Amino acid sequence: MILSYDLYKLQELLMNFNVLTGLRSVIFGMDKKIIARYPEHNCEFCRLLKENPLIFQKCQKSDAIAIINSQKTKHSSIYECHAGLTEIIVPIYISNSFIGYLMLTGVLLNKQANEYWLEVKDRYKESGVSESILKKAFFQLEAVNMEQIQAAAQILEACVSYIWQTGLILMQENSLPRRISEYITSHLDDDLSVGSLCRNFGIDKSKLYRTSRSFFGLSINQIIKNERMKKAIDLLMNSSLNINEISCIVGFPDYNYFIKVFKANYGITPLQYRKQQYIQQNL
Repeated sequence: MILSYDLYKLQELLMNFNVLTGLRSVIFGMDKKIIARYPEHNCEFCRLLKENPLIFQKCQKSDAIAIINSQKTKHSSIYECHAGLTEIIVPIYISNSFIGYLMLTGVLLNKQANEYWLEVKDRYKESGVSESILKKAFFQLEAVNMEQIQAAAQILEACVSYIWQTGLILMQENSLPRRISEYITSHLDDDLSVGSLCRNFGIDKSKLYRTSRSFFGLSINQIIKNERMKKAIDLLMNSSLNINEISCIVGFPDYNYFIKVFKANYGITPLQYRKQQYIQQNL
């Protein structure tokens, strides 16, 4: 996939976030390479710890788990990194394609600062960093409360929406992930089998599977099911079509199977969902 970046405006966005919150954020591509960041350098505490290769690997592993979780939900993920700092990851999607993520780097929950230092001191005594230097860096960390973290997560999600809506990151129009996404969305009632998709795009199964996992974070069948369920929800809420008609439109000629899949996803039948939404809208 070929992407273009408005680096000046991305940097400006992160700078404005820092002016507002005092926190550091970084935009990564899906290959985990840094696209933009502000401030430029990581906190001294993290820099000192990451000089130890073993600690660096553990931090990367905790980040990787958070990235996978945020890809699955398509929403921000608040988590504790290996060093015990709180971080936020927000996935960036364009046309349902995962193209990178926006990350709030490590901050310290102020309610645990003093007691956590004692744990840090013991946990990293073999890091090679002197205790006095590490302690000084630790207490220079930005300290926030959970309410501030949650607010920051919402602001970062708004930033990701802004990035997409204003084209600060653009995907080449004829890129394969984009074409696959748009084809699925516009052909929900057609044959969307793996074989059919491969023939349509002139690729083999391995490339289709690799593309869906790499750019969407999901299997091709999960992508198709999610899009069909999304369309079904839209029709249930915004049309007077009966359940059988909706079932056919979203690619389920077997009415009973549609109900089974819908219930597995949402815990209730399509008809129950429609009635529930109607009641809520008329309260």
